[in-house]
Amino acid sequence: MPFSFTPGRAKQNCSLPVLRKRSSRKLTNDRVPAAQYHALPGGCRIICTGFNQGFMTHRRIYRLLLFFCFFLAGTAYGQKEWSLVKNIDWIRVFESDMDQSVYKRIKVECTINGTFDKLLQVLNNVENHKTWIYNTKRSYILKRVSATEYFYYTETFLPWPLQNRDAIVHIRFIRDSQDRFLKIAAVGVPDYLPAVNGKVRVPRSANSWLVTAPEPGKLHIEYVFEADPGGSLPGWLVNALVDKGPFESFRKLSEQLNK
Repeated sequence: MPFSFTPGRAKQNCSLPVLRKRSSRKLTNDRVPAAQYHALPGGCRIICTGFNQGFMTHRRIYRLLLFFCFFLAGTAYGQKEWSLVKNIDWIRVFESDMDQSVYKRIKVECTINGTFDKLLQVLNNVENHKTWIYNTKRSYILKRVSATEYFYYTETFLPWPLQNRDAIVHIRFIRDSQDRFLKIAAVGVPDYLPAVNGKVRVPRSANSWLVTAPEPGKLHIEYVFEADPGGSLPGWLVNALVDKGPFESFRKLSEQLNK
């Protein structure tokens, strides 16, 4: 989902202890600004750098911190000022500033037809993300931890002469036993795999979903996303187009839920 996940301020940066050796390889920067960028599918600013074999011993701590940061995100979002930038049909897109970043944070609110089961089915079909997540070229699962947690790779297309972006995402689903809500937290783990030649690794990303069922067959979704696309893309250009990706993704998500 373009769930490269980073829920801003309240200093929820989760810099975890990592047992790894830093790579000396430098990511290639773009030569010109990107015309469009957005990988999916949120907002608490979770920055978790590095994840490799040695980190497996810290898995329990990592999960607890991810869970904790997810709930901190909801509080932090409420403290931010959101500006409505797009309101078409049933989709509303908002933006707000991020601390210590030139890029905007995005929030989407919408009510669509669907159920928790159908939404989970669509989201967990990672290889099919390219059919509905904006500009996704390919995506696939790297490691499944459990039925509600996994790591996946995703590549986002950018037009020539820009380089595509790629990201490794750690996603976790929390479903209420009485189906009152579904929460999803996703955070980028850029060092999980070595950088790929010809692509720019997204250095920081995160998103979160809060899904409720206001009535049978209806889902209300609050989705928050923020990221640093990496390379040398100017903030003013990315911000000018940042609402397009989420809007198109949720429009197509609705189509997927109605199939």
